[in-house]
Amino acid sequence: MSFLINLLVFFLVLIFYLQLAEQHKKNNDLEVYQLDYIERKDVHDYCRLKLPIVINYNNVNPDFVSRINKSDVIGALKYMQIKNEDDFYKEVPDNSYVEMDTHNANILLETSSDEPYYTENNDEAIQTSPLRKVFETNNFLLKPDMNIVSKYDILFGKDKSHTPFRYHTQHSQFICCHEGTVSIKMSSWESADLLNPYHDYERYDFRSPIHIWNPQSEWVANVKQMETLDIVLEKGCMLYVPSFWWYSIEFQQGSLVSSSQYSSFMNCVYNLPSWGLHYIQKMNVEDQLLNLKNGLSTSPSKEELADTKEDIATKEIAEPISVEETTPVHEPEVANAKHDIEEKHTNNDEREKEIKDTLNYLTTSIEENQNV
Repeated sequence: MSFLINLLVFFLVLIFYLQLAEQHKKNNDLEVYQLDYIERKDVHDYCRLKLPIVINYNNVNPDFVSRINKSDVIGALKYMQIKNEDDFYKEVPDNSYVEMDTHNANILLETSSDEPYYTENNDEAIQTSPLRKVFETNNFLLKPDMNIVSKYDILFGKDKSHTPFRYHTQHSQFICCHEGTVSIKMSSWESADLLNPYHDYERYDFRSPIHIWNPQSEWVANVKQMETLDIVLEKGCMLYVPSFWWYSIEFQQGSLVSSSQYSSFMNCVYNLPSWGLHYIQKMNVEDQLLNLKNGLSTSPSKEELADTKEDIATKEIAEPISVEETTPVHEPEVANAKHDIEEKHTNNDEREKEIKDTLNYLTTSIEENQNV
């Protein structure tokens, strides 16, 4: 009896290990499959190859392609996340996004001529909008068995703006072009050593500090050693992005794409350590902001400092001053010292007000995100 139990446990552990190994599997062959049509029973077989696939999605679900367009997106979403791609390549990278109402965001993306703005990370807005049901029309084909987490996104931006060169660890990701055309640059995991990966657990974003479309001077040699794939995705085409494949999207004028990510049960188990680090990092950042805000709120205000000065001045007047102990002070020196003190207080007040305003904005954003 114990032998049968041990044998059963062995097979269960073996199956569990094989499923986890499947999530960690990588394929470094620089090949792209092109399919005019695909059925559900074939999707997961192709996905197990861990190679990019371009599908003519107009032949599979034409309603999904047509029902997501810029006018409908602007009408359906209440707000969008806006990003300047240059923020990723600063000496100190900025991973924050600016949340704007959809109308103003669209005006910014259409009128700003110099800054490479684009929008992404709109899953929260989509989940509470009618667009969610549009994305769910793909479940019959794209959604894997025992799926736990589905994440949707809408992306578009200024002409020649780009997303970072990044990779994902989900079970599968599909990028569909709904308007215009986009160019996508891809590379296998084999290039990771040349790309100097940065793991941003606060945003759960794994990206490279290298601008793959226009490399910085210090990274040109690395980019020349890489092998990349250049894919042009036209309207109605869908790209399967395997896990651990690097990719970056270049937007063209009038282009719009959607992204659908799926995480199966075993994929969630595989990502548990990374998700744990993501949760800890978010909690640490929120605690630091709240503690700093509370510390500033307990600091003496401008009125309290003024009252303290008056009390000190009153005490000095009330106390008898010995002539022998006093030292003559020239009036210009007193005036200069008084001016320096007032200037320092003014600067401190301005800095304190600026920090408080920033912290109030960040704390409000965190609370709104938690409420959503």
